[in-house]
Amino acid sequence: MANRGVGRAEILQRLKQEYEAYQALEDTGAKYFKLIGEVRETTCEVCRKHIGKTYSLDKIKKLKIYPPFHPNCRCRLEPVGLLERARDLTVRRPKAPEGILKSGDKEAYETSNEIVYKSLSDLDKTWHNLDLLEQQGIDIGSMKDEVTYLADYVREFGDSKALTEFDEWITGYGNERTNATEKVIYASNRVKGSLVGWASRVSSMLFGSEDDGTMGNAHLHAFWNALAVAYTGDTDYVRLFTNAHEYGTPINFTTAVPNSKEPSGPTHLDYTLMDFNNNSVGREIALESNSISDPNWRLETILKMVTESDLYITVN
Repeated sequence: MANRGVGRAEILQRLKQEYEAYQALEDTGAKYFKLIGEVRETTCEVCRKHIGKTYSLDKIKKLKIYPPFHPNCRCRLEPVGLLERARDLTVRRPKAPEGILKSGDKEAYETSNEIVYKSLSDLDKTWHNLDLLEQQGIDIGSMKDEVTYLADYVREFGDSKALTEFDEWITGYGNERTNATEKVIYASNRVKGSLVGWASRVSSMLFGSEDDGTMGNAHLHAFWNALAVAYTGDTDYVRLFTNAHEYGTPINFTTAVPNSKEPSGPTHLDYTLMDFNNNSVGREIALESNSISDPNWRLETILKMVTESDLYITVN
């Protein structure tokens, strides 16, 4: 009973803080606010996601965007006038490339670095699938930019070395669905790549090969990311690797329904968005447990936090 009481007290305290933060923003009389902060290597994913963006007061309330987001957070919301808001909306952004593959890629990689060429080809298909989704009016956020970043990383690696047979063998990490982009990300840092692979195997052992859209699958993805960050100590690399797991498979970014028996059921895209969300939760959990020095206690804490977190589930 005592634990539940503490939980209720924490919830009430959080709601009170959110209400006070909202009132303070409302009292300024402004309708829009820009989140101000500095992006560094150590900037967390939550801050990085919002820094530089402008939100309406209603959007702030709906998404609960009330900095500071964590201890020592330096983010803040500043009022934005209507003129500045209009300027934000009309800012010219660099035009995204018309796909991923460049002229010369085939000649450069197809023979000498086949896995790199396969990765770039897959990412190119993903980019065009995203472009099609965008044309259909589906909000894809910054996904095209993320695919382009992955492709640049893969191409840079392809220019420096070729994957060996050992690289191709070990990157399976117990999963026959390992795609070409994952293999390249692994080969770019074998030590960290092996730890991410080990984390995947442990997660599968704990939660089984659960079907897409299930709570078990949500736990698997969150725990995989949390464990990988805890043991590599590199959130950016884990994010890159687990993004490769999604973006390296073009069908993930289609509105086709995997289960032909349920034509109105969740799409490949629905399941992929679920994975992205739960991957992010897992990485945040690892960062929150960073102060625990005892490895066994930290592992138990991560497992408890994953199983008790509000994870994203696609309703079948």
